[in-house]
Amino acid sequence: MKNQCKITVVDAPCGYGKTSYAIQYMNNELFERFMYITPFLSEIDRVIKNCDNREFKRPNEKLGKGSKTNHFYELVKEGYNVISTHSLFRGLSQEVINDIREGEYILILDEVCDVVEQIPISKRDIQILINEKIIEIDEENKAHWIDDTYEGKFSSMKNPIKNGDVYFFNNSLMLWTFPINIFTAFKEVYILTYMFKGQVQRYYYDLNNVEYEYKSIDKIDSKYNLCEYQEINGSKYKDLIHIYEGKLNAIGDKTTALSKSWYDKSSKKELMKKLKNNTANYFTHIVKGKGKFNMWTCFEDYKQQCKGKGYTNGFVPCNSRATNEYKDKTNCAYLINRYYKPTINNFFVDKGVKIDEDIWSLSELIQWLFRSAIREEKEINLYIPSKRMRNLLIIWLDK
Repeated sequence: MKNQCKITVVDAPCGYGKTSYAIQYMNNELFERFMYITPFLSEIDRVIKNCDNREFKRPNEKLGKGSKTNHFYELVKEGYNVISTHSLFRGLSQEVINDIREGEYILILDEVCDVVEQIPISKRDIQILINEKIIEIDEENKAHWIDDTYEGKFSSMKNPIKNGDVYFFNNSLMLWTFPINIFTAFKEVYILTYMFKGQVQRYYYDLNNVEYEYKSIDKIDSKYNLCEYQEINGSKYKDLIHIYEGKLNAIGDKTTALSKSWYDKSSKKELMKKLKNNTANYFTHIVKGKGKFNMWTCFEDYKQQCKGKGYTNGFVPCNSRATNEYKDKTNCAYLINRYYKPTINNFFVDKGVKIDEDIWSLSELIQWLFRSAIREEKEINLYIPSKRMRNLLIIWLDK
């Protein structure tokens, strides 16, 4: 990719001080302009509170004529330090990308974004857009917006398509991708995450020939510093994570057991009831902990079928990141077997990029686990019935 900015991936487990480093950096660099993007509103409050030397502005729909997006654009145009969530940092117009470039912003990206998604549009509607010459598809299957006068229900797709971020795939699927040209606009980019090598944003960068370098964090005399990258595996946590081994695991012995397709097929069968009973048994009779210390997850669509007495309120979505809201949870149940979305995986394969699903699945599991007390290096108990996921974790802990 030509003329891209310098991208630094600050890769370290939760609790190593990535956010603390970013706060320290932003407080010290008084003559720089920052944009801080995070998944959670609670993290926005934390950063604003601790950045004493910064006047961060957050988008407000009341100040943006009923739209946070409008206010986000206005704040950038006026050159403020901006802090916002991932959800607003997508589908940017070329105008705001130009404003970012002129403002010489430094981007702090707290955790990776969902850089590739399926757009909820039917094959019929895609054909209408093509036939009415609103869009066209080139030889590389990239979509182009050609009707600037169009105003209608598909207007939200205009900016992503104009940025060259939408592909027509498999004759019926359009994919939204993170605006890759944003990385020619920022002065610098820092990505705060762990196991970047297994995350889709890494594969997305590789697909688009985006260069990046890895760094780690160290702390000397209460000061956080970037240092040469060192891969940190799980041996440090091996004695802190107590993995259940027993008959309750039998439900997950098959390689695809507890995957999304397994849930879809088992939703009306005794298997779902058995999974719920196993989970209740684990929390009630195995770890015997108080409900307030219980944390569990399954696929969101099946939360109601899996919830049970004593642990329902401890549900934490499987894609949770960058929050310490659950750091008091010591008893955990991870009731799923993660595989990357087949359609998007096939999209990358079609482009010559192969996703290592085991590394991706492990990184998702570890991100979820580090919402619990393990982030503060406290002991946790874990029920993880999927044999595949359990073995991936055990291998990581043994390194």
